[in-house]
Amino acid sequence: HAFLRTSDGTMTSIAPQNAATSYAYGIARKGSIAGYYEDAGSAWHGFLRNPKGMFKTFDVPGASFVAVYGMNDHGAVTGFYRDQAEVTRSFVRDSDGTIETFDPAGSTFTAAYGIDDDGAVTGYYMDASFVAHGFLREPDGTMTSFDAPGGANGTYANGISSNGEIAGYYID
Repeated sequence: HAFLRTSDGTMTSIAPQNAATSYAYGIARKGSIAGYYEDAGSAWHGFLRNPKGMFKTFDVPGASFVAVYGMNDHGAVTGFYRDQAEVTRSFVRDSDGTIETFDPAGSTFTAAYGIDDDGAVTGYYMDASFVAHGFLREPDGTMTSFDAPGGANGTYANGISSNGEIAGYYID
């Protein structure tokens, strides 16, 4: 199950109602948490938990699986989902609940992991040759693909700072 550890060391298990499994990945400065969970019927959903412990769950329309990884201080989250054709794609959910899906050009699999406070998203995608490339999606939707030097076998972007710095790893 997902948990929250406060700065004083207090541990709290967190899970939306009827969750069989839960994972927390994103946390905002004021304590809101984002993640995803599996329900008793084996369906996967995204969740947001506010600092008072109230949950909001959501799905990406047409998704058979939803995974939420990144959260910014404005309540926007990012992650990926599996569509009805079993293709993995990425999404951004704004604080008002609006969901926008996206894929970099040439991708066969896309996984968004980080979002900054301006709404820039980073992650990675696989091309038709099964090589992973990092991506940056600007708030206006502009996409930039990149590869780490020596990362011929894969570049995996996982987080983005408020300065636009991207952290991840590569396989040489």
